[in-house]
Parts: sequence; C-alpha cells; structure tokens
Amino acid sequence: MAEIYRARRWSVVGDEDVAIKRLLPVYNADEEFILMLTDEARITRLFDHPNIARVLEFGVYDEQYFLVMEFIDGQDLRAVLRRLEEHGRSLSLGQGLSVLERALRGLHAAHVQRDDGGRRLDVIHRDFTPSNIIIGYDGAVKLIDFGIAKDRMSRSRTRAGFIKGKIKYMSPEQTRSERLDHRSDIFAAGVVLYRCVTGRFPFEAKDDDTLIEAVRETSPAPPSFLSPLVDERFDAIVYR
Repeated sequence: MAEIYRARRWSVVGDEDVAIKRLLPVYNADEEFILMLTDEARITRLFDHPNIARVLEFGVYDEQYFLVMEFIDGQDLRAVLRRLEEHGRSLSLGQGLSVLERALRGLHAAHVQRDDGGRRLDVIHRDFTPSNIIIGYDGAVKLIDFGIAKDRMSRSRTRAGFIKGKIKYMSPEQTRSERLDHRSDIFAAGVVLYRCVTGRFPFEAKDDDTLIEAVRETSPAPPSFLSPLVDERFDAIVYR
C-alpha cells in the first residue's frame, strides 16, 4: 500500500536519517487506505518504547499522505532467516529467543498503551511477522508497521471477503475476519517462534484456501519432533 524512502531530517538538535512511508499513487485517493495510514499515525504517535520504531511526523504534501519514521539501519528477521537458509544455517536457539523476546516487549507495550486520557487503546498489531521485526546492525530489535493495526478508535474497516495480513502467521479467528483481541497477536508470535526454532512453518499448503483450512483445523508437529535443540517443555510454551 505504500513505498518507503530513506531521507535526511534537519533540526536544531542535529541531523538524522529517517524513513518516509507514503501511499502509492493508486491508493492515494482511496478513502479506506487513507484511513489506514491516519489510524497508523494516530495509534503509533503515543508509543515510546525501545522495541517499537518511532513515528515522528504525519502529514500531506502535494496531495500525498506520508509518515516520517525512525530509520533503523539493519535487516528484517525474514531476510535474516532467508539468508541463513541459503547457506544451510539457522539461528541458534539463544539468538531466536533473544530477538523474539525483545519484539514481544514492544508488542506488549502496544497492547497496554493508553491514550492521552489514560484509557486503554486495546491495540492489535494483526501483522506480527518476521518482515515486521527489524534487527539493527547495532543489535537493536524493533517492531514496525502498524499499517493494519486496530485499536478501540479505529475508523478503517476490513472489506467483506478481504483478509488483511499474512495467512501463515494468522490466528484462526483472523482468517475468519472475526472480532480480535491481543491473543491473536500472541498466536502469531507462537508461529514466529516455531519458524525460528524449527526452520519450518507450523501450517503449510499449496494454496491460500488450503492454508486457511490448515490454520483453522490442524495441529502442527511438536517443535521437539523437528529440532533437537528443544524438548517437550518448550513444546508446551509454543502451543500455549
């Protein structure tokens, strides 16, 4: 829905690199996508956590809607996993757990965020996946992209028959477009953990319809069956 630019931001306190996210021209006149971007700006402006990428500005210039965000010099977890697989390697258990634990700190901060009046926003990310977990070259771990996130005040609505998110990481409830709470994000985190430890997805299929059915109906193989690094106690954590 958007394109990303690296830019330079000048201010009295010093220059810094930033990331600019702007709607693609094809979506720039679509009210639904404009609402999604404005909802993202409204939700994320309150976040102040070391494991969430900061949103610095939101605006419209020359009829283009945009966000200015913290620039993170690094790679997303999906790219890291792919590169390791290309070389026949995988994350160590400690590395995988360290990255996910810090991403979960950011996710929890979003879940418990309150508005200016002290009321819970009830934020749901809805896209907690490796492509939205950035690992900085300095070791920082940041959760990004609240573009399809929901909270108590969200105005955008999912169109009938249209699923937002990546099916392999969705909870069964999300595949049905049901009303969600924070537990849907925790389900996605379990899938990410499974992927990091075993190198495989808990749910796989040849097409989206079969994959959706697998997410809803099947029980994945225990991680300990696929990896010698973990045992049944770890299985219980992932299944929970």
